[in-house]
Amino acid sequence: MENTTKRNDKERMRLGYNEIMIVSKYFEYINDFINLEEREKKETNECKNIEYTQEDRNTYGTTIPIEVNSLGDICFRWCDDIQSINIPTNVSKIGDKYFEYCTSLRIINIPTNVSKIGDKYFERCSSLTSNSYKNIQFVGEDRIIVNEQIMASIPIGRLKIINEKEIKPKNINEFVIPTTVTKLGNYCFENCYSLTSIKIPTSVSEIGKECFL
Repeated sequence: MENTTKRNDKERMRLGYNEIMIVSKYFEYINDFINLEEREKKETNECKNIEYTQEDRNTYGTTIPIEVNSLGDICFRWCDDIQSINIPTNVSKIGDKYFEYCTSLRIINIPTNVSKIGDKYFERCSSLTSNSYKNIQFVGEDRIIVNEQIMASIPIGRLKIINEKEIKPKNINEFVIPTTVTKLGNYCFENCYSLTSIKIPTSVSEIGKECFL
């Protein structure tokens, strides 16, 4: 019994943090995981789509493993004590309402690999003061501006379509549309009564109905 325990301890030490998480959740014994891993490597099988979900966050905490390439819906919702978060560079997709009601969140950087962000991803993030967008091609249908204090213009390098519902907040006075945008959706700037300046690039070839009503 003693020898078996020592052998298992050594095998556990060779496992990384993420492997240990998998073992504790899906396997009764570490050897089962090691045997499966070795067999999969021999067969050259590889897990390419790894999503970090709300259940994962509840179980393992707020540190997102570097192997993750997508963040599930409402994963960090109501995490009102988080002030900053690091999203791994492998992540290419962020789900709906991902940081909703993270009222203490101040700093977040969106990796350059991210090309899609879901609806209301920063809803009610009232403390957010620093964020970075670079390669976003799609923003969820519900809104594109989500923080009512700081988002007066959007420095989104690869955005192609501005959503079909509405731009928020309504009290912005300047809005800069990226040159990659080709379409402004329906009702896009509806009721933006404080808007005094907007720059529409020549790349925009379609403007939806009642866009500036």
